[in-house]
Amino acid sequence: MNEGYVTVDPAQPLPEGYDAYVVAATYDDPPPAVPEGFTIERIALRSWWLPDWPGASVGDVTRWLFTRHTWNPTGSSDQWIIRRV
Repeated sequence: MNEGYVTVDPAQPLPEGYDAYVVAATYDDPPPAVPEGFTIERIALRSWWLPDWPGASVGDVTRWLFTRHTWNPTGSSDQWIIRRV
């Protein structure tokens, strides 16, 4: 199995010769162009949650204790996974 780490210019097409690519995703940029025969999926590589304690109700905290559903948004470092079909 061959692996490689290549810096990709987002303004250029993806380099040929790879079965999969992992490309950093930002909220402002559109997804990269996907070559023929590949699929693309956005995933959260790392996620975090900073609780908004002053904005939480007793119900919010109780629901979080039992379900781990947060009451305010979470953040993440997203990545595009582009892989050969």
